[in-house]
Amino acid sequence: MSPGGRRFFWGHTLAQAVASAARHYQLAPERLDYRIHGKRHGFLRHPRAVVIEIDPASPARRELSPLPPTAQRASAPPPGAASPAVVRAPSPVAPEAEQERWEAPDDESEVAAHEALRQLGRLAGLELGAHFVRTADRFEIELTGIPEARLASLGLEFVEEIEHLLPRAIFRLSGRRVRCRLDAGELRAAHEESLRARAREAAARVLASSEPELLEPLNPAERRIVHLALLELGGVATESLGSGFLKRVQITRVPGTQR
Repeated sequence: MSPGGRRFFWGHTLAQAVASAARHYQLAPERLDYRIHGKRHGFLRHPRAVVIEIDPASPARRELSPLPPTAQRASAPPPGAASPAVVRAPSPVAPEAEQERWEAPDDESEVAAHEALRQLGRLAGLELGAHFVRTADRFEIELTGIPEARLASLGLEFVEEIEHLLPRAIFRLSGRRVRCRLDAGELRAAHEESLRARAREAAARVLASSEPELLEPLNPAERRIVHLALLELGGVATESLGSGFLKRVQITRVPGTQR
């Protein structure tokens, strides 16, 4: 199966989501290899909707079937016979490596992005509009058409969910992998400014006490904001600690810095 296959499926129940994915990949439901997506609310209209994620490169479970008795006997060469040559299949390209090859946005991918936003908005029960700015390496998108009270209840999490799904939807429609950065009602700008303020407050405590301080777990974009904000401040050094997507930024006082 091509890595361009559909990745996310949803339904009112897990059985419905699995059945939808099974039809798409023409597999028996029990053969599907899937995981339940962590977000079961937000961009979906129904709070009880279930989202599952399939790896398009390997949608079926990997099961090792035992060799039949005849094959088991044939696998052992008779004494004195030369061992048969072993033919190894080439290693497939990891799906993650394929997904990392982002492309510059163009007219076709912008049309696809508008259509993808319309479809995602319909799932959320919203008529989403958008203001697009095309940069050299991504789309900067400001979502519009969301009532203020509804946006306040959805919060930044909703914007981040759409941002996560949109490049995949664009690829399905246009065949291009394009980065997208979304905001709505300046939610992201407010979050980033709050993050800078918390980082500066922590740095002030570090300068006063000379004791290192760890911030809460942050994603890569948030960590970059902290690193840049404290680089401009001076007097402290920052380092990302941990493994995985979320890491903590440690702030330490630079030796010789005046309090």
